[in-house]
Amino acid sequence: MIILLIIMLFVPRAHANPIQRIVDTDWMRQGALRVGMVTSACTAQFITGVCEGYGYGGHTGRYMVTDRNIHTYETLRRTSWIVTGWMGYANQKSAHLTQWGKIRRFIGSALIARNAFEWGYKYQRYCNPFDSSPDRNRHAMVYFRLSKGKIIDAYISTGRISTPLADLGFLILGVWIFK
Repeated sequence: MIILLIIMLFVPRAHANPIQRIVDTDWMRQGALRVGMVTSACTAQFITGVCEGYGYGGHTGRYMVTDRNIHTYETLRRTSWIVTGWMGYANQKSAHLTQWGKIRRFIGSALIARNAFEWGYKYQRYCNPFDSSPDRNRHAMVYFRLSKGKIIDAYISTGRISTPLADLGFLILGVWIFK
């Protein structure tokens, strides 16, 4: 219910039906759709990174998420993903974008948001969002592959030079595709 109220704050009062305010996204300008998509994706990924960093060993109590506020961050994570989904829906419904423009917006946002996840995770886990030590970047990039007929996780490790280059590469590629 709170999420619906938050979304409705951004809707002009021209529509009489409150549900129609959420479903009909024609009132949104392209600038709002553009900025909203990348901002919501980055926010959702950053909060997810912080929560995952807590879950994978960053729960010493020195950083953002602690035992006392983990449920607040988990609620923020769920809420931010709902808003990201709604922004994706609004972009998909936009009559002003071509299908290729919509695909570019989604892929560009995902590439930029990948860095937000990494930085949130590293901040929570190591208290340094730009940590590029090789021992802490053994699973820097995840992909999936087949092994004995099953899909498994596979990882690409990065080091002191390749970690910032990978982050910069994802950011530049994301901005280039997003524009």
